[in-house]
Amino acid sequence: MAARKSSRKKPNPRGNNSANKNKRKRSKKEEDDEPEGGDLAAWETLKTPWQEIQEDAFGAISWKNQKIEQKKRKQRLESSMTELRVEKGMIRYIYVILDCSQSMNKRDLKPNRMVVAQEMIKKFIKEFFDQNPLSQLGLIIAHHKIAQKITDLGGNPNQQIEKLHNITDHLLLYEQQHAQELMSRDRDISFKNALVNCLSLQNALEVAKNSLSQIPIHGSREIILISSALSSID
Repeated sequence: MAARKSSRKKPNPRGNNSANKNKRKRSKKEEDDEPEGGDLAAWETLKTPWQEIQEDAFGAISWKNQKIEQKKRKQRLESSMTELRVEKGMIRYIYVILDCSQSMNKRDLKPNRMVVAQEMIKKFIKEFFDQNPLSQLGLIIAHHKIAQKITDLGGNPNQQIEKLHNITDHLLLYEQQHAQELMSRDRDISFKNALVNCLSLQNALEVAKNSLSQIPIHGSREIILISSALSSID
């Protein structure tokens, strides 16, 4: 009886050895490329923008995560609009309170403190409207324990300067009227006692506060006090 020939091929030991060697080389190379700890390197985790681009059936190019980008863009716009809404100080509303008490008549500054203060306020008004053309300014004088608003808030520097130069005439007219009223009420009162000129800081601030309370919240409300007196009658 003839022996049947086996159709199975005998394994080639040389081929198995070469395949095993290739596998070992690949595994060794992968181990060398892999960083310590098994995690990806920092440069391997970077996202490149061209990987996020896709092309649709009509050839239009768009981002893969377009909805996410639209949401981020909307958030940026909302944050920028919020900053614009709460931004203040674009328009300034300022009241300048000038102390016109008897201490302003001292001559340690030539010709006296009142004239020097008027010149400094005049320069301030010009520079203020040059730098803040949309802002408004008003003048308040404090004298004889009272406070008077000689100009309302406005944006005309020439009008403010004109009223500033007329402060002396305003004070003289007030003193004459006030003295006549007091002397008509009490004949024993002297002219000097009727014209005691003291600073009342509280009255001046109250006048400025009442005027600035009507200003909208988007404006910057400020008060500048120019005083020569060392104390207030309050």
